[in-house]
Amino acid sequence: MKVCRICSHEEGEAKFASGARTCNSCTYKKRIEKLKEWRRKDKIKNPDRDRIYYERNKERIKKVHSKYREENKEKMKSLQARWRKTERGKSSRIETQKSFIKKHPEKIQAYMIVSNARRKGGLADGESCQYPNCIYTTKVEAHHPDYTKPLQVVWLCKAHHMIADKVRRAKELYKI
Repeated sequence: MKVCRICSHEEGEAKFASGARTCNSCTYKKRIEKLKEWRRKDKIKNPDRDRIYYERNKERIKKVHSKYREENKEKMKSLQARWRKTERGKSSRIETQKSFIKKHPEKIQAYMIVSNARRKGGLADGESCQYPNCIYTTKVEAHHPDYTKPLQVVWLCKAHHMIADKVRRAKELYKI
């Protein structure tokens, strides 16, 4: 039995490297502390190192992150839900909503007009997705091909609504 000179625990010979006077766990902790100290000092000497590394390896880092998120979907969902309940999460969501309202007042106005018309009975809810050969009949959403004509909507399921929005954004972007 040996006694570690840092933590003073008595450990078996297997817990010590050959000829070492500190146990493996204390040696590991000491290495980690040294590494953290080195990184802290290096950060002071070279503050742009992380930014430069990220710029050079942006695509690789994105692939690694997206792969991790794909493999850990449930964990990511629970983390996001937990974050949304924090004060920062709530204020971030509110700021995002305010920003969207300022950027896209025509979308908000069209949404409100459709919502009011549906509530008052002036616009009947769609019964099924109007996308060709779509089999979904429940949970259809009102899609606005043109926000200047708010009551002219196409009823689409969630999947086809996302596709239609992507097509509309691409047309706006490339001015087709």
